[in-house]
Amino acid sequence: MGLKETISVSEFWQYSLQFYSQNNNQSRLLWLQDNAGINVNVVLLLMYLQTKNVFISYNEFMHLTKSIQNLDSLTSNYREKRRALKANNIAKGLEDIRTMDYQALLQQELELEKQQQTMLINEILELPKRNQDVEKYTDCVNTDIKYYLSILAAHKNGVAASEFESHIDKLIKEQVILAGTFGQDQNE
Repeated sequence: MGLKETISVSEFWQYSLQFYSQNNNQSRLLWLQDNAGINVNVVLLLMYLQTKNVFISYNEFMHLTKSIQNLDSLTSNYREKRRALKANNIAKGLEDIRTMDYQALLQQELELEKQQQTMLINEILELPKRNQDVEKYTDCVNTDIKYYLSILAAHKNGVAASEFESHIDKLIKEQVILAGTFGQDQNE
């Protein structure tokens, strides 16, 4: 089975929605975003790919993170505007802080997140053809995700390694749970 039959933009989006809403994943992912400067879609992509037994090299990983930098910057601007509006609405004492302006910013931010995910999947599909039939290692998820994300987080000052690892470890446990739903048949 080829890579185009293994991964898709729509399935990646569904995986992300389900993963994001599970347990405390939203707050863990947002912690990584806000404190370690890690793009949530990159974390979700690594986890999604590994549910499919698709592993990427370090160079491919760095290429992917660079490919979405401009769109990530735009998305971050919308996120900051939305957060500022939320804080302003709270300061005003509004009963419903999710005003029409807030909802519009949130919708635009979600659209940009979808565009990022589309770009990431398209970039994966454009990578040079290589053998995806890798051995299944029980630590692959743990090793690859921790290694790649720690490279991104290394450039951030003040991020406690133990807290960073704790968030990643908990997210990886959740990823393993979803691997059965979105991943390859584990008995293949």
